[in-house]
Amino acid sequence: LPINQIIAVLKLCPSLQHVYLGGNGMGGAGMKQLCEQVLMHNDTIEKLDVRYNDVGSIGCQALVDVILSSKNNHESSCSRSSSPCNIRYLYLEGNDVGDLGAAALAKALSCFENCQIQELFLGANKIGSVGAKALAASLGNVASSKLEKLYLEGN
Repeated sequence: LPINQIIAVLKLCPSLQHVYLGGNGMGGAGMKQLCEQVLMHNDTIEKLDVRYNDVGSIGCQALVDVILSSKNNHESSCSRSSSPCNIRYLYLEGNDVGDLGAAALAKALSCFENCQIQELFLGANKIGSVGAKALAASLGNVASSKLEKLYLEGN
């Protein structure tokens, strides 16, 4: 399905908790649309599966913007006035996020009060040492992090 049709269906189901969109070929631009038109306005989604969609670093940055942004002001920062993004399980395997996408996700993980992610699947994303170091640095204060599992196989 084209991303605009997927978005139209998701808008009709505002109470969804689990969304599985793996292998739809949405790319970075489609992920950005999904974030701006659905995820930014939905705090019920707890599990988001977007495996194998080639979202790249652009799609990762769009997700980070959702995690860090207030629904009211759309500013990316760790302070937030409205309820946090409730995504707890994020499946991003096989999306070519690379070091830039990993660094963007690391920024979200370091904002403990906003980021609810408990399990993050980043396998097969061409994350190198730069991205791995950014992720490691973001988890420096493990006591504050909600992250319980981080999957990095195949990078």
